[in-house]
Amino acid sequence: MMIKDEILPRYSLHVNQHAYQAGKSINSALHNLVAKVERSFGVGEVALGCFMDIQGAFNNTNFEVIR
Repeated sequence: MMIKDEILPRYSLHVNQHAYQAGKSINSALHNLVAKVERSFGVGEVALGCFMDIQGAFNNTNFEVIR
């Protein structure tokens, strides 16, 4: 089963999802993140980020769990 051919046509992606979308990339994801942090600092808020990288996550996760 191919994600682009079978899954994406049936299920819409969240607006903040940058993978699998034309015109979006790691650069657009980072730009959005930096913009939110700068906006928070600009109004005196605190920004907290949590980043996880799970090695092999997509290679070892079945489509039912992802869906």
